[in-house]
Amino acid sequence: MATYLLSIYHPHRSYNVIIIGGSHMQTHQEFTNAINQRTAHPLRFGAYKLREAALQFDRFENELLTLQHCKKNKLPMAGRCTHGDQAKWLKDLPSKTIPYILGYYVLPAIKALDGDSVPASLIQQRLPYFIAEIGDLLTKCDEAYCHIRKCIGFEYELWDEDESLLMPLILDAQHLIGLALEMVPPPPKIQFNTQHGVHGV
Repeated sequence: MATYLLSIYHPHRSYNVIIIGGSHMQTHQEFTNAINQRTAHPLRFGAYKLREAALQFDRFENELLTLQHCKKNKLPMAGRCTHGDQAKWLKDLPSKTIPYILGYYVLPAIKALDGDSVPASLIQQRLPYFIAEIGDLLTKCDEAYCHIRKCIGFEYELWDEDESLLMPLILDAQHLIGLALEMVPPPPKIQFNTQHGVHGV
């Protein structure tokens, strides 16, 4: 396995993160590129970006389920317009799409949750856990890509058994985002006062 040292940008401090990956560097390079792109557009708030990322992964899950259903039941493939487009989309999920979202949306958004009233001390306490989980997910992406990069047929065969290399990656990302959003405090309750109007409680 190869080891990659990533310098993670933060407006107040820098982080060096060691990511241990498989034999292909593409997933880690996509993640690094996304981190670098985000430095030009730092986030003031994080929760809304986490929710945007969650919606993207929800769409990926729904599309993958649709493709699996069509394949297993010998129905016309929905979603991707051609077999080649579909295969490319599936291969890009672990090698490009998921690493990019993790680097451009998820990790920077977690670090920006102080703008959403999450205590900075809590972010710093939980950040090593999230970095480690992202590193594990990148490794899983790497391993999945190694299996399907030459032939997507391996994934199609798994669909016939109601299994998938790609679905666990999506579910892991959704779980990670959900854990991050749990740190965000709920919005203040609104109470209507007939004398003084609407105010928070």
